[in-house]
Amino acid sequence: MLHTFSMTGILILLGAVTLAVLLLKKMKHRYTKIALALVAVAFLFFGLITINKPLESFGHSFNGDHPTIIVATIDNVGYTNLTLRDITVNEGDRPKEVRLLTSTANAYPNVADWENRAEGVQDVQFEAYQGQTIPRTPEKYYSIGIEHDQPIEKVNVTYTYLGLPFEQVIEHGEAWGNS
Repeated sequence: MLHTFSMTGILILLGAVTLAVLLLKKMKHRYTKIALALVAVAFLFFGLITINKPLESFGHSFNGDHPTIIVATIDNVGYTNLTLRDITVNEGDRPKEVRLLTSTANAYPNVADWENRAEGVQDVQFEAYQGQTIPRTPEKYYSIGIEHDQPIEKVNVTYTYLGLPFEQVIEHGEAWGNS
C-alpha cells in the first residue's frame, strides 16, 4: 500500500508545532495563548490523522484468467466511521463495475463471491459503494469488487474521515492475490 504523506509534510508539522510552543512562551495575553494552543492541537491532530490513515487493505484476490476483476479487502482501523466517495483504477479510469461487498460469515468476501454473485452468495451482500459508511466493527467484513475493461494495475479509493478527504492507493505488486 502506498500512503500519501511525505517526510517534508512531517517536518513541516513538527516545525509548526515547535513554532507554536515558542510563541506561547513569549505571549502575555491568556486568551491569545489559549487560542494558539487550540490551533496547535488541531494542527497536530490533523497531522496524526494524515499520517495514520484509517482505511487499510490487508489483501486482494483475483482470477489469473481475468486480470480485469479484483476484490480488495478494506478495513476501518480508525476511531469512527469513514465514508467511501470514489473509486478509480489505473490512471484515474472509471471501472466498468464497482460494488461494496459485505460479509457476516467471519471471512472477507473474495473473487469467487464476485464471480458467483448472479447465483446469489450466502452471507455476502453486493451494494453500490458511493456514500457507503464503513463503521469500525468486528461483526462485518468489507471488500471492494472491481471489474474493468483493461487489466487493473492499481486502485484509488477516495473517502472521508471526520469530514476530511483522504485517498488510499492499492498498488498491483503489493500483496496482490494473497487473499
